[in-house]
This record gives sequence, C-alpha cells and structure tokens, in this order.
Amino acid sequence: MDQPAKSSRKGLPTATRRAAALVLLCALAGALAGPASALANEPVGTIKRVEGRPTIQRAMVGSAQEPQIQAVIGGPVYVGDTVRTKEGEGVGVLLSDDTVIAVGESSQVVLDQFVFDPAKGKAVLSAKLSEGSFQYRAGMVGKLFPGSVRLNMPAASVGAGDREVAGRVCRADDSACGAVTGGSGIRPLGGDEMLRGQIDPSRQKRASEIVMVVPDASGKGRDVEVSTAQGKQTLGSGGEAAVIGGGGSRGRPETTKVSESVVSSFIGNMTRVNVQPPREFVFLFESGSTTMAQQSAETAQQVKADLANRVHKEAVVVGHADSVGSAQTNLALSRARAEAVRDLLVESGIDASAVRVEARGAADPMVRAGGSEIRNRRVVVTVR
Repeated sequence: MDQPAKSSRKGLPTATRRAAALVLLCALAGALAGPASALANEPVGTIKRVEGRPTIQRAMVGSAQEPQIQAVIGGPVYVGDTVRTKEGEGVGVLLSDDTVIAVGESSQVVLDQFVFDPAKGKAVLSAKLSEGSFQYRAGMVGKLFPGSVRLNMPAASVGAGDREVAGRVCRADDSACGAVTGGSGIRPLGGDEMLRGQIDPSRQKRASEIVMVVPDASGKGRDVEVSTAQGKQTLGSGGEAAVIGGGGSRGRPETTKVSESVVSSFIGNMTRVNVQPPREFVFLFESGSTTMAQQSAETAQQVKADLANRVHKEAVVVGHADSVGSAQTNLALSRARAEAVRDLLVESGIDASAVRVEARGAADPMVRAGGSEIRNRRVVVTVR
C-alpha cells in the first residue's frame, strides 16, 4: 500500500503561523454565529421541483447574490435560505444526504441548520415552518442520527427522525386542518368506534397547528415526538396526527387517527412538488480491470429509464475497488471504472451534463476484509 504524503510545518515563519491561527479563529467565530455562517457559503441541497414562481431569501455572509431570488429547478440551497410560496405555488428540495423537504402553497420555511459528516459522527438538521405547510422525508441524517432532526413551528417542535412527516400552520379558513379536527373519518386514539360524522365537542375549535405521520410502504421507524411548552405526545403509525390549539387543549398536543383521504387532503399540493427518492444501480467489474459484468448494458438502460421520469436529472457515478493492490492503484482504477460507466450511460442516450464522477478506491468496501471480493469491484450510480 502506498502511504499518503505527510505535510510538514518546518520552516514556517512565526508571522505566517500567527496569521494562520487568526484565520482559524475567525472561521470558528463565523461558524458559531448561526445559519448565516461561513459554512453557509457551500450549497447543501438542490431544488428539484417547482410550481409557480416561489422565491428564496438568501442569508449568506459575503454573498454577492441577490438577497431574494426566484426558485428554479436545479438551483442550489444553502443553510439560512428561506423559501416563500404564494397560493398555488410549491417547492421540492433534496438535501445532500437525500432528505426531502416539500414546501406547500402560501408557506414560509427556513433551513436553520444542516451538517452531515458521518465519518466524524456529526449530523444536524433543523428547519422552521412559520406559515403554511411542509412535508419531510428522512434522508441519511434522519436514518443514521434520528435524534438530530428538529422541525420547528410557531408552537410545536417535531422530532421527525427517520419518518415521513407533514406539518401545517392552520389558517382560519383552512379546510385541510378542518378535515382533521371536524370529526368525519376521525377517531381519538384509544377509542373503539368512529365518530360517524359527528362533531367531537372538544374539537369544534380550529387547530392552530397540526403534525401528521405520513403512511409509507414500510410502516417502520421511530416514534415522532411533538412537543410544545405545555406538553408532548408521540406519534407512531401512519395517519396519526398531533393537534395543537384544538378545543380545550391550551397548547398541549392531542392525538388523533385520520383516514387516507384526510391524509391526502392535508398534504394538498405538496404531492405535486414532492421529490422522488434517490435510487441506486450497481455495475460489477472483473478483477484489476474496467471490464464490466454482462448485465451492464441492461443496467444502463434502467438508469436511463429512471432519469427520464425525473424533472431535474442527476446521476452520481462513484467508482470502487477491492483491497488488492496499492491505495494509489486502486484509486486510479476506481476512477477509470467510474469513467467507463459514465461513457456507457452517455452512449445509451443520457446527457453528459447530468452525470458526475467520483472515485473512492478501496476506502468504502461493501464487504469488509473481502480481498478480491467482486462486490467491492463496483461502480454505484445514484440517480437523484
């Protein structure tokens, strides 16, 4: 194995070392300043879906960009960005860890914090809904660090973790909130019978906020915690909702189970801007070469078909190698494999501008201590 080159500080003048220390202190101070920190100058996500002409208020230190811009498909998302939508508008965002945040009509959502560094065990995701509605689907932060996700609303704070969750700040004329609190198709958790269209007297007043677990195919995941200054509740299965500000609750969340039709009404136009989950495709290789397995042409067509169904098309091609050979050789081989797959995808009709190539060498094996294990000689294409 080749050893990585070691850096040396010998011979650095004292003034240079002091200047470097000052730069480091300034960077640290900026990082502690909040969302509009130096770290916010790196994009953390991409706009994948847009409906109407929503805007983004950008909060970046030292940025020469316009403070308020129109949200466009393929545009970057930064920490501190505030997404604003009007009636009939919406935005679908995919963060770098594959978290999806869909912003509904007449809404305002700010991305307060986002860090994802699994190698150092650091991850945090925090966003705030001031008005309107949002839908969250967990990415790697929520799946690997479920306690690090916090979605805030004016009264409620939601620990969404590894689930899919929708939240809404209710307006006086909000029919979606009224469907949840009006009694039709609703039963209080712990009750044995439906209310059969009757109005539950304790829920006649409009809710101020509602948080709902969106049903998914797996039905698995941690409980979602919804808390306010007056108390907290946990939501488990899809269709369970926490109502804040309903009749007599005094700000304490109350739980309810709703039907699928009520869930659909509650999500509303966010369905049209929700982002398809990323999908992975694997190409395997012969030992020490860029020769692919026989099914590679078929896999390339599957990648092409998946991309065709996406509004904003992006394919990340990551090459890998087994542990046989030096680190330098394996890194070069993994890049050559990734480039070979990229060329195959382009030949199949995929736009080259949609494909990005990365190389990992033997640093990220599928099978640990696998030696010449074929599953480590791979290229993974993630369609996002």
